[in-house]
Amino acid sequence: MKTSLTPLLGLEFGGITAVTGCGGKTTIINLLAHENRQKRVLISPTTKIWPIREPDVFLCESEYACLSHIPQAGIQCFGELNPKTGKLHAFSPETLNQLTKKYDLSLLEADGSNCRPLKGYLTHEPVIPAYCTHTLGVLPATAVGSFATEEYVHRLPEFLKQTGLNEGAIVPAEAIIPLIDFMFMGALGKRTVIINQADVCEANAEALAENIARNFDIKIIIGSATQRKWKEYAA
Repeated sequence: MKTSLTPLLGLEFGGITAVTGCGGKTTIINLLAHENRQKRVLISPTTKIWPIREPDVFLCESEYACLSHIPQAGIQCFGELNPKTGKLHAFSPETLNQLTKKYDLSLLEADGSNCRPLKGYLTHEPVIPAYCTHTLGVLPATAVGSFATEEYVHRLPEFLKQTGLNEGAIVPAEAIIPLIDFMFMGALGKRTVIINQADVCEANAEALAENIARNFDIKIIIGSATQRKWKEYAA
């Protein structure tokens, strides 16, 4: 088991990483940012993200202020604050591209699941910029064995169509496989699936990894953001 996620992902200097999926995207982004805080790190959404309000994070909530900010070693969280939602919304693609060029590592939240462990995808999702060097698809181990209901699934009607499940059914590992194609729609560069929350249910994490490996030639990392333990899955 590794205690650092960064080397397993092969994130390099100047890398721009889009993070998609469900159940822990912001947590993974925050973890990677802190692992690389000696660099100039940018966190920003291509959709929406909750502001990271921590003492060691420089938070900037307007386009003018973000463009005027001089990049510095440490973590910078940028976006356009929407006072109604309380979230940071994405800048224009041109502005975001301009900003990422100033940072040693950019981590972009490129998907939304409304804090649920599963989701159904619309045709325009996720929002992955063409200049990204990495795409990380996040899934929680706890999604396996959950239920196909609105409590667990964002955009339930789409999810049911994409998985073939009936409403209320228990979600098996194999039913999540069709979502992998959607999570990486438009992805460029290195692709990795991160299965989080393995500390809660390791058997579900292994079952999910096994099904993904059977259907996709893609790197799979299993672990726990809370325990800071990670390993690459080997079939």
